[in-house]
Amino acid sequence: MRDSQDELLWIYIVKDLADKIDAQTQLRVSEQRHRVVADSARDVIWSMSALGEITYVSPAVEKLRGVTPSEAMKMPLHETLTPESAEISIAYFQQVAKAVQCGKTPESFQGELEYFRKDGSTFWTECLSFPLMDASGNLVEIVGVTRDISERKYYEECLLQARTQAEMANTTKSRFLSQIGLALQTSSKDFLLHLSQTESRLSGGDELALQSFQKAQKSANFLGSMSQDILDLTRLESGDLVLVREAFQLSEVFKALNLSWAHVGPVPGVSIITNVATGVPDHYWGDSSRLVQAMLNLLWAAVQCSGQGSLMLNVARLERDRDFENLLLTVYAQPTEQGCSVQSNADGQIQAQCGVFEQQRSIDWHLAISKQLALLMGGDLQSDLDADGGPVWGLKLRLQTSDAAVDLTPDPLTRSWPGTRILVVDDHRSIRDIVRHVLELSQVTVDAAENGLMAVEMLESTVYDLVLMDLQMPVMGGMDATRRIRKQERLQNVPIVALTATGFEDEKDRWKSDGMTDYLAKPFDSEQLWTVVQRYLSAPKDAHQLKN
Repeated sequence: MRDSQDELLWIYIVKDLADKIDAQTQLRVSEQRHRVVADSARDVIWSMSALGEITYVSPAVEKLRGVTPSEAMKMPLHETLTPESAEISIAYFQQVAKAVQCGKTPESFQGELEYFRKDGSTFWTECLSFPLMDASGNLVEIVGVTRDISERKYYEECLLQARTQAEMANTTKSRFLSQIGLALQTSSKDFLLHLSQTESRLSGGDELALQSFQKAQKSANFLGSMSQDILDLTRLESGDLVLVREAFQLSEVFKALNLSWAHVGPVPGVSIITNVATGVPDHYWGDSSRLVQAMLNLLWAAVQCSGQGSLMLNVARLERDRDFENLLLTVYAQPTEQGCSVQSNADGQIQAQCGVFEQQRSIDWHLAISKQLALLMGGDLQSDLDADGGPVWGLKLRLQTSDAAVDLTPDPLTRSWPGTRILVVDDHRSIRDIVRHVLELSQVTVDAAENGLMAVEMLESTVYDLVLMDLQMPVMGGMDATRRIRKQERLQNVPIVALTATGFEDEKDRWKSDGMTDYLAKPFDSEQLWTVVQRYLSAPKDAHQLKN
């Protein structure tokens, strides 16, 4: 601007500030909007400067911790978080500082932290933290959200307790069933032992007595088979059933299957017709006894559907995978009017429908056993219907082939251990009688004790090659007796085999740490007994060697 003489007085500079004013207004509105959201949120929202100072805490902190936002902002970390959570928080802030120094973008944080309330109590929160960076890569502040998860933690703890209680109940059930199975198995083996001794005394002329004896023998075999399934099911549920890896012949498996069926089959005269496809190898590695057991349970289920019908066992070769053969062993039951009806459910699974509840339960039981064993052997249980509406159940197995001929070790009963002395310690007389009967056939001297205290006294005065020790006995249990035996230098190397009704995996290490050499799960048959006994005896003599 100039005066009347045209002298310059001042200069006006006019600048349009409308955009700047509008931006500032929008910024204030945005800040107010976020402040309203933060102040009304149920979660605690907070921010921290790059220097580590808390710059904002939302009002929700008063409800969660009982302190005002201004009090919370001034509280040191050790009064805010428990020591363990404070360490986690400090470690994260150190990671942020290190990332900024290296020119990297810090990662966000998500975790559970335990806070203090004003009254000194604590509660759990879920914390989210987000580092905010400017355009130059400098840390501006850290914004966080803290949510109370006390209720969630409470329900998680309740679920954990419920799961623990359920697992304990399942373990208790398994042990209970194991004890029942052991009692049934022991009684049936004792019964069979006496029957075998009675059979030789029956006169050939008393036909009714012989028939009665044979029925009793078959009932005892069935009782033993069912009790074995009970024990195996508890071991399958607990993961303690371990397969044996041995060479076997499929043809021998079928012979054993027919022999077992003759002993425990529910319907007299129902035979098994076996058909093995061309090209199926005969030599494999695996657990032949469990394969027999799985097939036997399938036959039991099938015969419930067939009534008096026949049973067909077919073996098909699916494919070969290097050293493994994939086989399908199927059982076909020819349906009759006396059998159960069979139909397919919505999932395509075959189900037998029986009018009698006990019969239906029996089928479900046997199929469950077969399926669990098949899964344990790396296979599965399949089901289908044939053209006539009859059930077809099959075991799909993956077996490792054995090209070499199977080494058929002579039966222990044809070999002899003269001069060998074994001590069996068990409070059940039937167990002692069974062990004595089996071992004395091979000229083994067997002594018996009813409890651990008697065993300790007998070992102090007599030299034994092996001790079979029950774990649970009156007066003194097997573990206490073993610990006392191991304290004597002369007896530290005597093999002691635990006789146990459970055989749970988590107990084996404890037995061995207390001095047990090995274990044998009850109930056991003569073959299982000899398998363990032979590990600790010197080389036996064949029968012809003794004669010479």
